[in-house]
Amino acid sequence: MLQVELTKDEIKSIRKEIKKKNSIFKDKRYLDSLFLPSNIIGRRKQAKKILEYFESLQHGLLVPVISIFGRSGSGKSTVVKFVCKNTDDLISYAFVNIRKAKTVFGCANMILAELGAEPLKSFNGLTRVIESIGKRIEDFLLSNNKRFFVLVLDEYDVIFYDKRGNPSDFMYKLLTLEENLREKNLWLCVVTISNNALVDYNLDDRVKSRMGSSEVFFDPYSEADVLSILKDRARKSFVSIPKKQVLSLCAKISADNHGDARRAIDLLRIAAESSNGREITTSDVKTAYDIFQKDRLKSIVTEVSHHQRSVIGAVCFNLLYSNSNSTTTSETYERYCKMVGKEKSLSYRRIVDLLVELVNAGLLSSRTISRGRKGYGTEYTLLMPLDLVGMTLDEKWWESQLDHKKTEDLLDGLQKNMRTRKKFFPSRYQNLFKGM
Repeated sequence: MLQVELTKDEIKSIRKEIKKKNSIFKDKRYLDSLFLPSNIIGRRKQAKKILEYFESLQHGLLVPVISIFGRSGSGKSTVVKFVCKNTDDLISYAFVNIRKAKTVFGCANMILAELGAEPLKSFNGLTRVIESIGKRIEDFLLSNNKRFFVLVLDEYDVIFYDKRGNPSDFMYKLLTLEENLREKNLWLCVVTISNNALVDYNLDDRVKSRMGSSEVFFDPYSEADVLSILKDRARKSFVSIPKKQVLSLCAKISADNHGDARRAIDLLRIAAESSNGREITTSDVKTAYDIFQKDRLKSIVTEVSHHQRSVIGAVCFNLLYSNSNSTTTSETYERYCKMVGKEKSLSYRRIVDLLVELVNAGLLSSRTISRGRKGYGTEYTLLMPLDLVGMTLDEKWWESQLDHKKTEDLLDGLQKNMRTRKKFFPSRYQNLFKGM
């Protein structure tokens, strides 16, 4: 393909194309899934519960830990930020997304950096970092003449991936810090945001008993909820509001994917960009969905660990060679062990955790099934096309599996055909069919 020379005139032409594409937008920031809106649609029940925990300080009680949990895109982070921002007369707060922290110590350092202090070296130890966090919080409260500090830890489940660190010890030190601050009549509440309730993670009993059971669950948005959110964002984002059927299709796709409002907003934005300045159509939404699936899948696959990639590969393998569209936990674990080798494989329990993470990421769906006397089990189904997942995971590996499957299907077909013809062959040829 002949490459076009990049010149000053070509840059002008490209800018003109982009300007035309963006001509339907009035204010594009409202279609940023990370944008914190000035008003939030729905989630009053969850916001009220969080406020009840905060306001209890006025009556001498403060819960040490609040566990915010629910599926991705259910509004957890947005609502917590919104509530904290609008209660600044009562609290000071720090919002820390610890997704990029690879270790428990790294998580503690991210908190310290968010509080405006220099990160410490690993030889200082976790205790020293927690002490520094406490000193910064104390100084901050005294300088602002407040007594209540909320430390929000978003994507909290990431610290449980650290096999060398001790998440329980980290949480225990934070609870001890809270007690030390209370002796000075200063109050700290740790808010954790994750896909699962905090008590579901592997924490020591001493930690679980001290942190209490203060939880706020965010159920997935309904189709009607997502449609209301999209109408509000569309009214602020576009010169002319898209037709109802366009917004309804975005809402339906989101509802079918576990009520993720962020994905619905991203889908509407990509559809608008795909329209090239024209009125958005349902066809643009479908095109955007294909683009969105590929981008999201690539994001999921590139961010996961080697073992999680192997789990995805095991699921794809089982689905390719089975006659159903689902695979069980035990089948996935068996195939995973064969792929990585038993000496390198993770435990069965850890693979269950990895499968749950893939469900939370939106790659898989799961359902509990009864196996009669054997009890209950879990089946997993891909939420994206099998070929798309396989090719994204490893193109050469997947193509070799497809070729092998075609060959296997061809041999099966020949064997079945030959079995039906056995009776027409002389007896001296019968040994050809033994074992078929």
